[in-house]
Amino acid sequence: MQAQVEQQVSFARGMQDSAAPTEFQQDEVELLLNGRVSFIGNSIDRRKGSAKTHASALNSGAQCYGAAEFFTAAGAQQLCAFIGDKFYFSANEGLTWTNPSGATSLSTAYWDTAQMRVGAANYLICTNGSTNIYYWDGSTWGTLSNEPANAKFCAVFNDRLYVAGHSGVTVAASSPGAPNTWAAPDGYTVEVTTHDGEQELTGLYQMGTVLLAFKRESTSYLEGFGFNTLEVEAGGRGLSRSTGCLAFRSIAQVGEQGVCWLSERGFEFYQLGGQIQLVSRPIQSFLDTLAWTNIKNGQGIPSSMYWPQKNEYWCALPAASGQNDYVFRWRPPTATTPACIMLDKHVAEGSATVFVNNDPNDYDDYEHSNYGNLMVNDDTSRKQVRIVNGNLTVANTGLYTQEVTDATIAAGNLQLAVVAHDHAALFAADRDDEEQISAPWGAGYDGFIRKIEIGNTDNASTTVADDGESIQLRVLSRPLLFGSQTRRKRLRTLRVASSQGAEATLSITPVADGSDGTTKTLTMPVSAGDRPRAKKSRTSLKGYSLQLNITSSDDVSVGSMEAIAEPLREGF
Repeated sequence: MQAQVEQQVSFARGMQDSAAPTEFQQDEVELLLNGRVSFIGNSIDRRKGSAKTHASALNSGAQCYGAAEFFTAAGAQQLCAFIGDKFYFSANEGLTWTNPSGATSLSTAYWDTAQMRVGAANYLICTNGSTNIYYWDGSTWGTLSNEPANAKFCAVFNDRLYVAGHSGVTVAASSPGAPNTWAAPDGYTVEVTTHDGEQELTGLYQMGTVLLAFKRESTSYLEGFGFNTLEVEAGGRGLSRSTGCLAFRSIAQVGEQGVCWLSERGFEFYQLGGQIQLVSRPIQSFLDTLAWTNIKNGQGIPSSMYWPQKNEYWCALPAASGQNDYVFRWRPPTATTPACIMLDKHVAEGSATVFVNNDPNDYDDYEHSNYGNLMVNDDTSRKQVRIVNGNLTVANTGLYTQEVTDATIAAGNLQLAVVAHDHAALFAADRDDEEQISAPWGAGYDGFIRKIEIGNTDNASTTVADDGESIQLRVLSRPLLFGSQTRRKRLRTLRVASSQGAEATLSITPVADGSDGTTKTLTMPVSAGDRPRAKKSRTSLKGYSLQLNITSSDDVSVGSMEAIAEPLREGF
């Protein structure tokens, strides 16, 4: 029968992993890992890397429990981070970090922060459930007076400091401009009751003219300027008695009047005056792999930010453990472009011995792939492995569970990787060295702060010399049905077009009904400007639903994918 051609030339909606083969949009892909979809959706670039800002780990390599950008009253920028039990700040873009007097022996719990004008000073208000509420004014670390004990969440709204998480559904408000005054009549408390039986708040966030107050299964808002005018609303005007927030550090502003956060059902978006929208439905299969128990038990684990220059919301997420190892990225829709979803994964650094391979005859059965995963050869194909209940097992065939555990071989030992530079905290800050362009930063589990979206490798040195770990782009096309899901096809030719400033290698694996065919390696020549160069390869694979899986560790921009197949007479 006559061969047919099917192409994917647009990627505008990004990733979709939860639709039936016939329900995919033309501009969706089933997996998009470590790639950036262009604003008009006509290409996918391999993402940029990350680089350490300083040479030595802070606080003996302790985990970061929160980070923020802060501006002093004089307008000087500082980067602030809670590393282990200490608070640090940097006034020079992260090159050097200082632990100020008194900012030690702090509780190692996740921090919430808010900025407030207090007299002639600016305060960075800091809460994490400790007895005290702390502040930083750019030179002095101290504690507030008369404050509610054990406050977990904070926000500044209509010139008052609001805190919650210290006493069930109670929100406490300070006197205007005076976070040391909490008693009536200038300060007051209010209870957020929603008739849902929930007795605890899970977050606060100031959004435009309202203060959002979250529980696990409801979202309320407060508006007004004081006790006599304050109103508490739930379930009305776009808010919900059924949708709340699980993780307070997942809350981040998006655009001028929007906010995004993680609920029990996924990522929510609220535009002031509108309705709460679930925006992560296309990647429900991925979300199902998250460590939800850890998220619910440790509400501060996910960490988010908004990158205004790219109009992207980012949230670091734990897929396998209590540590964040993926980054969810969502670009809201515009008048001319649809919403777009992308995922990032950072390769781990360092290792710890799990067991010794005592059989030298088995050593060659293991390979270390370029992606940083241990592969085991089962005589038919190379598969990734993981540790389950202390045993080495071949990973499940799902797109994400295969990447649960990284491992290496060193001196004959099988080693399980230690996550070192995944993002314990994400925050956006201006870069003085890039003309005050707001950009993403990450604080890790290893005492380091890193610039993100810089260089071509992950975890590069402070010189940004591309001396870190390689980044692998992975794109799995939408199902290619060639007009019929019920007829088998024979894939004959695959073709890809990409742009690259230097010679690059693309690995293309044809997939039929979820099973991989033989991987083809294409060497892509240097392209002139942004003009893509195309190459094709012959193959042979039969199936009802065909896909192309493209991977590359080079700096490439994929512009299109194409498959040529012929329907088989045996189909119906």
